[in-house]
Amino acid sequence: MADPTDPILPSNIDDFVTSMRSGGHLLNSRFSVEFTSMPPIVSNAVLRNFGGMREFASAFSKRTIQVSGPNLSIATSTQKITGVDYEHPYQRNFENDIALTIIADKQMALRNVFIDWISGIQAPFTGTWAFRDSYVTNLVIKYLDRSDKDIVGYRVREVFPKTITGIQSSADSDALTTFTITMSFKDFSVETPQSLALPPSGPPSPPSPPTNPIEPGGVPPLENLGDVDAFI
Repeated sequence: MADPTDPILPSNIDDFVTSMRSGGHLLNSRFSVEFTSMPPIVSNAVLRNFGGMREFASAFSKRTIQVSGPNLSIATSTQKITGVDYEHPYQRNFENDIALTIIADKQMALRNVFIDWISGIQAPFTGTWAFRDSYVTNLVIKYLDRSDKDIVGYRVREVFPKTITGIQSSADSDALTTFTITMSFKDFSVETPQSLALPPSGPPSPPSPPTNPIEPGGVPPLENLGDVDAFI
């Protein structure tokens, strides 16, 4: 064990190797993402495009190829004390959005889930907004080791999609089609492998169908246009 009074000397390659062995490292490519719950608007969007929740969760986790984690900052203001300017903190900010880049499936089912999710947040015709607890959920971003064991992660609270990028197509390219979802969030917490473990549960029961179901594409039957419930 090193003596804490020993001076810190310039690092060399041996010190670097020792540090990597003792402290380990994270690979940029080893991560997973999952939603922790399915509020009504989200579950309805999933069931319209997938056979069940498990199929959606598997496709979402496997096809998400890039994630930008949440930012945290402290807002400051300039205070003048004894004639000298000082930065004084006054607010903690959770900035920017969570960006998820996803490989599209052949039927665009994954992308359509997020389109239906946004359509459920605001009714297409009346412009009314749904209650927040019916469309926000939590997103867990896990960072894994080479054995796919959880090392550390973030639990991002109260997320919902705010932007869905368009599909870029080109006649002279055979690249995979991808799209990006940006999600707003309230805050986040750093989690350990124990706290990241989600409680086991069986397949969720399908939600009760709405009295006036929305037709594919978000357009309700004409006979229901006078009923506000048909748009939510």
